[in-house]
Amino acid sequence: MVTFLNGLIVIGGVFILNGLIARIHGLELLGEFLLIKRTLSAVVGILLIGMNVGLPNYLSRNFQRPFGDISFILFIIVTIPLTVILIVSILWFDITGFYSEHFWIYIIFSLGISAQFITYALYRGYMNMIGANIFQLLGTAIIPIIVFTFVIDLYEGLSWIGSCILIVMIFAFIIRNNGINIHEINFHQSKKVIKYGLERIPSFVAQFILLAGIPLVLAQSVNFESVAYFNSSLSLVRLSLIIVNPIGMVLLPRISNKIASGAMDDV
Repeated sequence: MVTFLNGLIVIGGVFILNGLIARIHGLELLGEFLLIKRTLSAVVGILLIGMNVGLPNYLSRNFQRPFGDISFILFIIVTIPLTVILIVSILWFDITGFYSEHFWIYIIFSLGISAQFITYALYRGYMNMIGANIFQLLGTAIIPIIVFTFVIDLYEGLSWIGSCILIVMIFAFIIRNNGINIHEINFHQSKKVIKYGLERIPSFVAQFILLAGIPLVLAQSVNFESVAYFNSSLSLVRLSLIIVNPIGMVLLPRISNKIASGAMDDV
């Protein structure tokens, strides 16, 4: 129920954010913002090599194992380089809506989104859905709304949003994980997390094509105002997910935990 209500609040916050940007800054800026955000959000599962789904799956089975530590280290040594490669590739292909002079802003914004996803996954793994939902709401709606209330320039706004989310989520991750204990990490458990994530990369690629492919193609031939309308319509379609998503988000960690403890009757 908490996750369902959070879904409603997040969707409401997104609509408020979009309306705020459109009213204050215009539809062109809204379209450019949504194009950047949707593109980088859709590829986050690949950048995290599936840790956004692997972390809650394994952590919920045994809270004592160092899966949080493993995920944090992988974020540093894998996600950050992959993010740089992604942005370089986007700029190399000269995709409309992405400009080389804002290279580092895209990096910061993308890392902020990735940090939000992995922090959300950590809290889900510990079955702390209230904490997970609070940080999801904070990163998806509250911080962007506050920033765009005071900032006029899109890229200054993206820089502030990315920086704030990155800092908040890293602190939230470290606090909930009780620090980062590198000495607890072992090769076998790291391999399990990576393998679990890599097996799901094809589905993340398909998700990227569905969520970001059409807006990217659209942006090459029409103005950002049309992109804004399309992305807003896509957000309406995603309203249906607030009914389905909470079921999977809540049940998956609990079922994994029950199976690991041998309580098959409860399952």
